[in-house]
Amino acid sequence: MAKLPDLSAHDIAALSRTHLEAVVAIASSSDERSTTIPSTEGQRALSRYLEGFFRDQGCEVTVDKHANVIARLAGRGEHANVAPLALMIHLDTARGTEARDGLELLPEWDGSRVPYPDNDKLQVTVKNYPCTKAYLGHDLLHGSGTAPFGLDDKLGLAHIMTLARLLADNPSIPHRPL
Repeated sequence: MAKLPDLSAHDIAALSRTHLEAVVAIASSSDERSTTIPSTEGQRALSRYLEGFFRDQGCEVTVDKHANVIARLAGRGEHANVAPLALMIHLDTARGTEARDGLELLPEWDGSRVPYPDNDKLQVTVKNYPCTKAYLGHDLLHGSGTAPFGLDDKLGLAHIMTLARLLADNPSIPHRPL
């Protein structure tokens, strides 16, 4: 039986937050007026960052002329030779998003107003947005309140990065090719 990482759910969440903050700090919004692929230099910058990150985790990485990143991680153990599993995301974010050098943490949200440091006019509460009731008691990460901060697929990317890191740090964990 493979030894699982000696990390708590809190530790893994902190690692994912580190990855999320790293990628939301890179401005990668798209430009629908552009005639190039990718449509902005920020998307290339994000590709370069990911190329280095995944190489550091032991992945075989290729980047094409359009800044598409393909990171491959060989399978291990009893699952080494089964069909690979593709985990896919896109790198661009919607026009109008801003890069953020960090996110605000609101621990154990009680449903009261989310305190956006740069925008007192935003009134995100359970009362105003009843669908957020499912998040009561959860820790919330949020931006300053001035603009969206590019979670468009960077949250999924952060989780893929965390998986790659956990597998790199724990070579006894068997897994299929990724």
